[in-house]
Amino acid sequence: MRRFILSAVTDSSLLPPGIALLERIELLCRTGVRRIVLREKGMADSDYERIAEDFVTICRKYCVIPVIAHRRELAVRYGTELQLSMDELRDYPDITGEIRYVGVSVHSAEEAKEAESLGASSVTAGHVFATDCKKGVPERGLQFLKDVIDSVSIPVYAIGGIDIDVIDDVYKTGASGACLMSTMMNSPENHVRSLVDKCFDINKPVFTKECLALYAVTDRRWLRPGEPLASAVEKAILGGVTMVQIREKDLDRRSFIREAEQCLRMKDHTASPWWSTTTSRSQQRSELTEFTSVRMTYRPGKRPDPSKASSGSAHMM
Repeated sequence: MRRFILSAVTDSSLLPPGIALLERIELLCRTGVRRIVLREKGMADSDYERIAEDFVTICRKYCVIPVIAHRRELAVRYGTELQLSMDELRDYPDITGEIRYVGVSVHSAEEAKEAESLGASSVTAGHVFATDCKKGVPERGLQFLKDVIDSVSIPVYAIGGIDIDVIDDVYKTGASGACLMSTMMNSPENHVRSLVDKCFDINKPVFTKECLALYAVTDRRWLRPGEPLASAVEKAILGGVTMVQIREKDLDRRSFIREAEQCLRMKDHTASPWWSTTTSRSQQRSELTEFTSVRMTYRPGKRPDPSKASSGSAHMM
């Protein structure tokens, strides 16, 4: 199943009076936005660097994907995704070997193909609809977006004039997600929640009585570098997993609970009719009594040696 990701792009000049940028970012994370790009095009490098660490910390607290824009050294420092312009990628084509995930902004199918050939992980195509951020510039439209998607094999995110009324249309083109700036910066919280709910419905897996119960067991050894456990669990659920066991035998109790809380927070924004996180020591259940919809305990143990792992084992990661 294709995962449709709702992304926010920041511009502090659009914030309502009296609202700080980091305060708004935390609100977006709390409401369920899945990915945030710290754009801040007009911000001085020193100011950007000053808030970057707090930005990454807030995002990861809520299992939201943080994306640094244009500043490669900060993306390397904090291990985040990096968003570049097409010109920046042309100037630094080696950057895709330095940073694991590089997104590139494009304005045509030809640029998208070039970005992919230079190693881009994804492209953001725009602007799709008319937007105040590009006053006087005609919209490129949904056919433009479809042409970009058809021209590459990497994920394509749509940007420009997108709001809840056109999310379905954007999804139907085959886009991997939508990026919103003005709406995310100055809309009321309930409107942002409506957008999150809309994308929740789009991502909702369709289960039938004939579906087999697919059981997944977590093991951090198999995560990609920098990938949160909750993100991998989300992918598994969207792929059809109907039950998840949070195993993580090498974690102490506090770390286990923190990871479990992040997975449960993600679960609230992912439609899965069956969810269970289980280990073996019921006496620790009181640590998580607020999560009454699941059964969860904690079992300390020793991580097996990866070199001795059975070649026939299956892992969700």
